Amino acid sequence: MERHEPVARSRNSALLDRKRRTMKKRISLRSSPSLAMDNALSKLTPEQLERLAVAVICAQRRRVDHAQRLYDRLDSIQKSASTKDGEGDTLYHYTNAVLSMKAHHQIAAAVIDRLGYIPQGINSGER
Repeated sequence: MERHEPVARSRNSALLDRKRRTMKKRISLRSSPSLAMDNALSKLTPEQLERLAVAVICAQRRRVDHAQRLYDRLDSIQKSASTKDGEGDTLYHYTNAVLSMKAHHQIAAAVIDRLGYIPQGINSGER
């Protein structure tokens, strides 16, 4: 008597293997921005990396300040009893600023992580 079960299992096994390979490709594509940043940062000297870290941290602080000003403006518009003119535009600009700040935070974190420390003089309040 012939058994055909192993053939069916091997087809299912091949299908599962193909799905697993596809999933691995998808997962590696998702991490490509991180790999691209790491690749770009790996080419810098320690001095260049430190200079970049200072620039990135200062830029991040400016983004935080900008988002905070927009938040304060939005808050005052919403508390105003008279009119809510400009609320839609301010909300749009605030949301854009927050998204930009969050995205840039990932860059700042990658640069600082690669450098391994926060450069001296960065706490001086320069923005």
